[in-house]
Amino acid sequence: MVTASESVDRWERSETRTVRPFRFASDYLKDAALRLYDDEDFSDADVWQIEDLDPRRVSPTIRISKPPPNFTEAVGASFEELRLVVIIEDRFLKRSGVVYEVDFSDDLGGEIDLCEEAKCAASWRGDTRIHVAVILGEDRDVPVGYARRAGSWVARKSFRISSAANVSTFSIRYVDREWFRSQRLPETTTYLVEVLGDLGANPAEEVQGSVEVALSEEVRNALAKSAASSTTEALMMTMYTDIVTSVLEAGVAQYGDDPAAGSILDVLIDRLSRSGGLSRARIISASIMDLESLA
Repeated sequence: MVTASESVDRWERSETRTVRPFRFASDYLKDAALRLYDDEDFSDADVWQIEDLDPRRVSPTIRISKPPPNFTEAVGASFEELRLVVIIEDRFLKRSGVVYEVDFSDDLGGEIDLCEEAKCAASWRGDTRIHVAVILGEDRDVPVGYARRAGSWVARKSFRISSAANVSTFSIRYVDREWFRSQRLPETTTYLVEVLGDLGANPAEEVQGSVEVALSEEVRNALAKSAASSTTEALMMTMYTDIVTSVLEAGVAQYGDDPAAGSILDVLIDRLSRSGGLSRARIISASIMDLESLA
């Protein structure tokens, strides 16, 4: 018997490429939908960007369809060999776990209430993923072309729930090496942050026209080739953090600790405070210290 924790360990190590090395059902779970709050409607959107996520109200429910008649033939496995699991992955706390697991059958379908266990499985801060998948329950000895390792998924859908504070809204344009040389920068520069407007006075809605990021086309193409890897995600998060820090320091250099209410700088400080659990004063103080060290 494979336990839930063993299933998730094996599932996390399973193949994640779009092109699978074995037979799978690409369309099943495509219409799976998520409802995050009890008083909201279901949505089959893959990405959810929520301005003010309230962990106290979170009550995830997933709705799935019944498997099609030819499901077992499509994946090359019987119902008895498969399980349906729901896994919640907390990118902020860097942990994941199975919150729902049941033997797979042709009777499955409808709403799956993930209950209090799902609510407590994540901090619901930063980036949270909810994965619903049909996986192999046990290892099996089969010919090449069929899933053989317990935990390997044969159908899957993932929902990404992100606070708007963690989703970049800066304007990004892709440039080549010649462009960086024209700016008198090394041609191997990764990105350049340009502040074009008044961060302490312009309203947050004007961030697209006030901050522009020039990103190397070569870097963009390299990241796109391995978008699903943990290394790529870590690098993108590092880049985003550096960009946000640059914007923050530029704003503090202009306005100190007194930006206009609702301005780009004011909203940025507020979002960093809520997502990082730091006070506004501490964030501003750290930015001032960084500026003084560069002086």
